[in-house]
Amino acid sequence: MFTKSARAMTGARRCDSEGAGIRSPIQATRQQCTIETWTFLVGPTLTRLQFHWAIGTASIASQIVSVQTPRREFTVNVHSVEADWDDENQRVKVRVEIGVMSDGATVEITQFRYCVAILAQM
Repeated sequence: MFTKSARAMTGARRCDSEGAGIRSPIQATRQQCTIETWTFLVGPTLTRLQFHWAIGTASIASQIVSVQTPRREFTVNVHSVEADWDDENQRVKVRVEIGVMSDGATVEITQFRYCVAILAQM
């Protein structure tokens, strides 16, 4: 985990950033659309008063495409990335939604990467 000091108008004093890769087997073949959602916790345990905000990004890190005949198309999208404090676990919950659409090609997403920045008062 990467940690650096930060000062913001909210009085927060610490910004944590965490990033990693997640194996994400998701596949679409022929004329198929597949959407998968992953939810996971990141960062330290925080109280609601300590937590100020979190922001996340995600990208496709590895994919396999097999095209048997010409004129086949596919689309891969990161539909959404959400990062917010989860009151039940007192940590930041991240939600990543990825979609794959195929028109004849076989497409398999094998990994995505994410990065989450958390601003909190410690």
